[in-house]
Amino acid sequence: MKTIQLVLAFHNHQPVGNFEHVYAEACDRAYQPFLDCMDDFPEIPFVLHNSGCLLDWMEKNRPALVARMGELAQSGRVEMMGGGEYEPIMTMLPERDRVGQVASFSRRLRNLFGAAARGAWLAERVWEASVASSLADAGIEYTVVDDFHFRCAGLRQEELLGYYVTEDQGRTLRVFPGCEKLRYLIPFAEPEKTIEFLRGLATEGGERVVAYADDGEKFGVWPKTYAHVYGDKWLMRFFTAIKKNLDWIRVCTFSTVMTTTPPVGKIYLPDASYREMTEWALPARTLREFRELDKDLKALKVEERVRPFVRGGTWRNFKAKYVEAAQMYARMMEVSAAVDRSRAALSRRERSRTELYRGQCNCAYWHGAFGGLYLPFLRFETYRRLLTSEGLITARRRRPAIDMDDYDLDGRPEARIVSAGARMYVKPDRGGHLYEWDDLDKACNLMCNLTRREEAYHHDLLQHAAGKAAEESAAASIHDKLLTKEDGLEKFLVYDACPKESLVDHVFAPGTTIKDVASGKASELGAWMSAPYACERVKRKSLKLRCAAGPAAIEKTLEPWGARGLLTRVSVAPQAAAKGALYAMEFNVNLLAGDADDRYYLDEGRRKLGRLRSTQALRGGAVALADEWLGVEFWLRFEPEAEIWALPVETVSGSEGGLERVYQGSSVLAVWPLSGLLEAQILAEVIHR
Repeated sequence: MKTIQLVLAFHNHQPVGNFEHVYAEACDRAYQPFLDCMDDFPEIPFVLHNSGCLLDWMEKNRPALVARMGELAQSGRVEMMGGGEYEPIMTMLPERDRVGQVASFSRRLRNLFGAAARGAWLAERVWEASVASSLADAGIEYTVVDDFHFRCAGLRQEELLGYYVTEDQGRTLRVFPGCEKLRYLIPFAEPEKTIEFLRGLATEGGERVVAYADDGEKFGVWPKTYAHVYGDKWLMRFFTAIKKNLDWIRVCTFSTVMTTTPPVGKIYLPDASYREMTEWALPARTLREFRELDKDLKALKVEERVRPFVRGGTWRNFKAKYVEAAQMYARMMEVSAAVDRSRAALSRRERSRTELYRGQCNCAYWHGAFGGLYLPFLRFETYRRLLTSEGLITARRRRPAIDMDDYDLDGRPEARIVSAGARMYVKPDRGGHLYEWDDLDKACNLMCNLTRREEAYHHDLLQHAAGKAAEESAAASIHDKLLTKEDGLEKFLVYDACPKESLVDHVFAPGTTIKDVASGKASELGAWMSAPYACERVKRKSLKLRCAAGPAAIEKTLEPWGARGLLTRVSVAPQAAAKGALYAMEFNVNLLAGDADDRYYLDEGRRKLGRLRSTQALRGGAVALADEWLGVEFWLRFEPEAEIWALPVETVSGSEGGLERVYQGSSVLAVWPLSGLLEAQILAEVIHR
């Protein structure tokens, strides 16, 4: 009889910082009912991976579910997979943190479930050659990536029915190809389709191995899957079909396969991740071109033949595509180095290292079919963990200081302004912008903003709005459909000319209004927003920034003010071409919840002006953004008085639930007429409530 070996591996994960109700819903609609269903099929073993972030929540809120997993592991029905404890992309970590995260998680799984982790789940299947030695050094024997990785290495589809050995620095690792075909069949096609697919691969020798390895959230959390998987009993029907065919489908675990079946051979994989990820890493316009090419290949019926030779970018390119991801990554590397060289007490170092690991959770560092980087609460939580880690092992500076170094790892120097309660980062080569403001006592980055930029799916949205695409009603892979959470999203497609940072200089054409700024159609005189500024540090107490390009000469002097403030003196000398123009300095602050009653603007008399998602136009000497939940007020005080324009920053971004409008923070502009030499000062100060 022809037989085949089948490995079923399920990966459960929720990001660090996700909402409590999301964790609960995932447990109640996916993880728990999945195990309930598996109770009826004790003869079917499977592999399970739960990220450390998810286990943190489960241990506190669903201990019975954790205990149940332990019983399954002890009985031999489930093989527990390890990996990076807090779901990092391995290739973005220093070697010490790669090995540290994996080893820490293996110890945790052994203590929690009494099971040794022979394998490691590779977050987002992002692979580079050095991952092999990192995992091996942490005691790992195998991992699983997509079969796409192997195709890119030159293997044919029929050669992907087993596992291979790879090597780096003399350290070996077993690598299983996960089957992309099964990723799309399960759970979206009828179970018989999977049985038919497997039957076509079975052989008389039974030496072939097929591995399914994908997200557990597909079984109840992804859109419309709960009704499909449990209401329509897809999962029950699937395992019933497997059970009926156990005479030739030998369901086993990765460890069992390694024990009974030798490797197919040796392989060296190129840098890769799953196919869709390589596409998402491309710049938006290139991605659109890539997808048009894909359509052409399908029309020519050569798509499958060409696919291994035509692929997108690497995961690291997200740090080039999104400046916010690059800055967050650089900040993580700065904290990691501080933890590594720390001589603080052992208990503090261990707590600090755990917070660092949590701040390395991958979800906020990239964007694809999931919200990721576009979700402000994930970015906020990443910074909170990193700053908490740093605070545990770093002494506060008693006196303000200004340091210069390449803090964002782009080959050019930035300035870091440190005071007793704040740390700020300034980028001279990009408009003299202030791109990070850390409140050290609250452990948060108040300028954790996001730029509105073109995304490839915006083109799809415009076509959808024009009636050229139709929504799908049936359950389908989130990679295959376009859903929107509200009508008219195309009206909110506004793109920024430069990153949404602070201390951004504008010279607007005469007659510019707040509506022009809100629509992204304000006419600028000169490229101040992104021009390089000459930078001079004055006795480590102040920073001078100068730029004379265009119709004005601008000089900014920055000085730390008190424990959590920054005083900026600005001088603008207009040329004749700037007559009648307006000068504005822009600040961008993100307090997360634009529509909450406890987040609002205050005028200088402390009168509430409206929620942070509102638009405000007033004249005065001060305005504040208040956050009662966080307990902060971010004050901006102006001399002389200015026109104050405050606007919400909203993106149209994708998530597994569909395209949505997301509040990313607020822009506040102080505006003065350029009738002559303008000299003004702006005091930005954080006050704790």
